[in-house]
Amino acid sequence: MVPQPLQNKCAERTKLHKPLEVFLSYWESKYLSGVLPNKEQMDPLDLRGLLNHIMLFEVIDNGVDFKVRICGQEVRDILTVPVAGVLLS
Repeated sequence: MVPQPLQNKCAERTKLHKPLEVFLSYWESKYLSGVLPNKEQMDPLDLRGLLNHIMLFEVIDNGVDFKVRICGQEVRDILTVPVAGVLLS
């Protein structure tokens, strides 16, 4: 079940950028019982067609910090600096 605020924000999905729409559908399929999906539920192979458009982070020290694990080409083009492996702190 998708939480109500997310349903409201996505009421006009046809206006979303196609990769975002695909990712949102995938994420919603992993959102179970009001609990955010964990890394075991999110398989980058399921996201092959989206990897150019997303960043995946590794949680460090129970959320004290985050490390960039995957940074797609579309994101790198926007950021203009290499970020793979970089800590957000």
